[in-house]
Amino acid sequence: MRIATWNVRTMRTGLPDTCGGYGYAQHLRKTAVIDAELSRLNISVCALQETRLPDEGSLQESSYKFFWKGKDFGDAREHGVGFAVRNDILSAIETLCGVSERIMVLRLKSSLGHVTLIAAYAPTLKSSDESKEYFYNQLTETVKTVSSSDRLYILGELKIFARQLFNENVFLAPLLQINRTEYFLHQIVMLADLSCPGIEQFLIKASNEEYFKSPYRWLILDTDVGAYKFDLFQKLNMPLNSDVVIAKKVNEENFQLIEAYKISESSDVIYSTRGAWRPANEQKNLDSPKIFIETRGNTSVYMKEDTIRKNVMFTKYGVIEDYRDSKIISVRRKNLRKHPLTMVNVITDSNETRKHLDDRLNLHQDSISKMSYMVVKICFEMLNSTERRIFTHTWGYKDKNGNWQGIIDHLLKKEADLGTLTIFTQERMKVIDYIAMVGSTAVRFVFREPPLALLENIFTLPFTGAVWLAIAICVLGCAVFLYITSKWEATVGMVMSKNYKLL
Repeated sequence: MRIATWNVRTMRTGLPDTCGGYGYAQHLRKTAVIDAELSRLNISVCALQETRLPDEGSLQESSYKFFWKGKDFGDAREHGVGFAVRNDILSAIETLCGVSERIMVLRLKSSLGHVTLIAAYAPTLKSSDESKEYFYNQLTETVKTVSSSDRLYILGELKIFARQLFNENVFLAPLLQINRTEYFLHQIVMLADLSCPGIEQFLIKASNEEYFKSPYRWLILDTDVGAYKFDLFQKLNMPLNSDVVIAKKVNEENFQLIEAYKISESSDVIYSTRGAWRPANEQKNLDSPKIFIETRGNTSVYMKEDTIRKNVMFTKYGVIEDYRDSKIISVRRKNLRKHPLTMVNVITDSNETRKHLDDRLNLHQDSISKMSYMVVKICFEMLNSTERRIFTHTWGYKDKNGNWQGIIDHLLKKEADLGTLTIFTQERMKVIDYIAMVGSTAVRFVFREPPLALLENIFTLPFTGAVWLAIAICVLGCAVFLYITSKWEATVGMVMSKNYKLL
């Protein structure tokens, strides 16, 4: 059975059935469009939100029958929930109940038992707190009416209530998916018992499907007192961000809690004692030795620290001794033991950048790559890892065939662990993770200056106001100079004429 959920916005076009003939309106109905799409995807049952149909009722299409629950006829056409059930499983419906215009319940009989589906349309973030609280209480009461033997699925837009529903032991995604990152999944602990038959094949399959990666958490019980099962855990891929705890039985009542992880898929497993558990009625000295267990090749090495006292928690289930220096995994796992980490650097200006990544020469060339590399180099040293560098000439774009190039291609092929700071784009965010901004970036437009002849008359352009002022000053100065010269010449001529007459 394939189950889906769909916010359809509305289930009708708003056109009357008489518009263009009944067949025309039948083709335009939104339910006909939904019917065709669900048939294409081979969906068995689909929960619908925002049906916006009044009251409650049903409608038969070619492949599915639609059920809905909405507001009364006199109210605004908003909200509304419903179900689209494929015709061949209509006989499996046992009960169908519309709780409100936001909640509808469908109970089906299947080969695995009864299945209860709840279609829910939660208030938006802008809704009042009263409406949110009313919906949450109504949904909680509806969930409580479901039989404990039923498989329960809540379908709809419920992200704003995820935390509240989790506190009520209601999960929005009861089926785990590979490497999911929803925030509530880290609160789910998967329990495995090494004494169960077929457990080795089960753990290897989970490892191959990446269920040991973050955010999944594991508690593995080893109730056999004696040797550790190092060979089994060596076959599992437990990366650096995994949270795997082995509860190893050390005697009749006490357990030792051991963390296990790998630096890389091919490296040896690293074990460290995380804590210990003992029954609450057992009185023991709280000062316990902290033992680190590590495998190097086929050899197990036991390292024992001085006796220390760690955090102790007393619960009704027993006493837990916590040996961790920090509860943050990344803080406890800073030593990568010279494991190589590869960084891909983008070079667009000059190939000389390869020689001057960290010597502060030619800072104007490939400045973003140099800035990113200097920050990452410090991180490599802090993590005690070995640095590897590869280079590319593009930031990562899709070619005409839809394949990524440049830095994104190296990351997707796992040829590099991290790369140079690159600009956020919606397409890139779908395939890679951005971890931190090592510097500020901005987008600027550079316009080419148009030819001067398109803007001005190049022959009159030199004659600006300053030029005309200079010409006027020169003309005025020349006029004054000529006037003074002419007056002086006339005066000198008259004096010489008088002197000649006297002689």
